[in-house]
Formats: sequence, structure tokens, C-alpha cells
Amino acid sequence: MAKLEYMDRMARQLGSADPLRKRGRPDITVADMDITVADFYRHSLDQIPLPEDNLDSDLASVFHTPRNKRTAEPAEIFLRRHQKTLVDQIAIWTAMQRPRVRKLMEAIEKRSAEMGLRIDRNTESKHLSEFTVFATTLVMNHLARSKSFQA
Repeated sequence: MAKLEYMDRMARQLGSADPLRKRGRPDITVADMDITVADFYRHSLDQIPLPEDNLDSDLASVFHTPRNKRTAEPAEIFLRRHQKTLVDQIAIWTAMQRPRVRKLMEAIEKRSAEMGLRIDRNTESKHLSEFTVFATTLVMNHLARSKSFQA
């Protein structure tokens, strides 16, 4: 409690004072803003990183189990089961917002279902590892290029 009281006293004492060292300049003023923060984030969530052309071939190389294999499972079920962990880890390691990573995961799940891709439950950890590297690379390439691809 003593620390909070001290901080309260300091805020009252110094709150209206200009900083001794001003750092940087504002890059945009409130008057210059033409959209709300909510609109900005809503728009940024509509933009999800997807590769230009090779998503299908990359997904097929990660999820390449034959349909008739007894231990085969649809890739979208596998991805859905691991979605929270994948989203959390990819967001942590790439610093991309979780909602954007979740949108990417949903788009990949949907495409995997459309392609009929499968994993082998006996090698689930291998698929999980390969997919994590694949998805993290997608996000990092997107961030490095500062480019958004529409789903």
C-alpha cells in the first residue's frame, strides 16, 4: 500500500510537468486520424498472411498420409485439436496478434479439408512439428515483407 500511496503523491506532484527529456515526435495527431482504433484492428484482422501460390503443395507435403491407411485422420481435425497450442506458440514466437494467427489457422484448416489431407496418428508429433515450422515461417515471411494476402 505504501508504494501505491507514494506513486499517487508523485503523480499528483509531477503529473502536469513536462518531461525533462522529450523523446521522439508524434507520427500522427488525433486530428490526422481518419479511422477509429476499432476500425483499424477490424481491418487488420481481415488481412491474414497466406502465401501466394504454394499453399496447396506445402500443405500436401506436411500432410501426406494416404487415405486408406488405417491410422489416417483428417488434417483439419488434427489442426482443430491442436489449434489453441499452435495459435499460442506461433503468436508468442512471431509477435503476431492471436486473432490474426487464429484466422490463418482457420483458413488452413478449411483448405486442408477441401484438399482431403490426412495425417498419420502414429506420427502425430512429427506432423505437429512440421506444421508448426510451416505456419511460423508463413507468419515470419509475411511480417518480413509487411504484405498481407487476402484469404
